[in-house]
Amino acid sequence: ELQLLPPSPAPQSLYDLLLGEDPTERRPEIHTQLENYIAEPLCRRSLSPLDWWRAKEHRFPAVAQLARQYLAVPATAAPATLALAPRDPPTALRRAALGPEHLDHILFLHQNCDYLERLRGGGAGGRR
Repeated sequence: ELQLLPPSPAPQSLYDLLLGEDPTERRPEIHTQLENYIAEPLCRRSLSPLDWWRAKEHRFPAVAQLARQYLAVPATAAPATLALAPRDPPTALRRAALGPEHLDHILFLHQNCDYLERLRGGGAGGRR
C-alpha cells in the first residue's frame, strides 16, 4: 500500500531558523502590550527603573520578561581576584582590543552554537 507523505514545509532562511516564529503573529496580546508600552509616558529620573517595572509589570508581562532578560547587568565569569588584579594578563589586553562589532558576533555565535548544531543534525550539543 502506497502512503503519501505530507507536503514538506517551505524552506526557511537561517534568520527564520535562529529567531523562530514571530510571537506577535501567534499572540496578538504581545503586540498590544508593546504598543501600550511605547505609548506609556517616560518615568521621572528620580524613580528607580526597578520600581517602575515592579509597578508596571502586570500591564506589560511579556515586555517585562524581555526587560528582565536583556536589561539585567551581566555577571562576570572571572573570579574577583582576577578581575581586580593590578596587572591585566595578555588575554585581557587582547579581549579589550576587540571592537564592539566583533564582540557582538562572538557572543551571538556562542549563544546559538548549540542551536545551529541541532539544526544540522549534529546531536544534542552538550554545552551549557
